[in-house]
Formats: sequence, structure tokens, C-alpha cells
Amino acid sequence: MELIKNKYQNLFFLPEKQLFEWTWAKETLLMSEDEFKKETLTYAEKVLEHKPKYLFINTIEMEFVIDPPLQLWYTQNIAFKTAQAGVQKISFLVSRDIFVQMSVKQTEDEIAVARKTPNPIEIKYFENEKEARDWLF
Repeated sequence: MELIKNKYQNLFFLPEKQLFEWTWAKETLLMSEDEFKKETLTYAEKVLEHKPKYLFINTIEMEFVIDPPLQLWYTQNIAFKTAQAGVQKISFLVSRDIFVQMSVKQTEDEIAVARKTPNPIEIKYFENEKEARDWLF
């Protein structure tokens, strides 16, 4: 079921697998910080509504770099909602752009430090889509 589709992201929910598939597009190169916030807040609403157990995030084509202040905002405003929704595992298909890849990993490192839930979310990074998907299940 398609939940979000726009020039920056696509979000699908596969209820039979309790899986969200979140894909970022190349157009993120032109995305502003405010647009990033808007897009991720939209995701957060959907994750709280549908409560998936698994999250596959494809950042292969993502061009937007998440700077440290925005990483902190993401942790405070998005990561906790993901944990509240009951997500158990997140697999990242990482961008080939080293700067984007590092900003994504640093954002998730902030989540790991800030997260204070009884059931921590497992997070792993992959360069191979099949491995990323297989690890979730």
C-alpha cells in the first residue's frame, strides 16, 4: 500500500510483512532543511498510524546531507516516534555518496544514544539490497 509518493520520497506499507519501505530520491539534492523536516514528519505520522515492526530505508539515491544540528532534530522529533511505533529492526541500503552515507549513519548513531526504550531497535547498514531485506526477517 502506497502511503507517500512525491519527488523526494516514496513510502510503502506491506501489512502482511509488517514492513515499511522508505525510499529517498535523487531530487533530495535540491531539498531544503525545512522540506526534509516536513518529509520526515509525514513519515513519522505514518509510522505511528501503521506501527510496522520492520523498516527498510533505501538511501542509495539520496543526495541530501543531514548536518549535525539537523541530526539532533531528527533524533528528537522522528527517531522517538519510530521507537514509539514499535519498530524492531531497521535496515539501511546506504548511499554511494560517502558524505550522505556518513550523515545517515551519524543520524542513526544519535538515535542509538538517545533512544531509551525497553525494546531497542536493531539497526544495520548494507550496500546490497537483498542482504538488507533478508536481514529484516
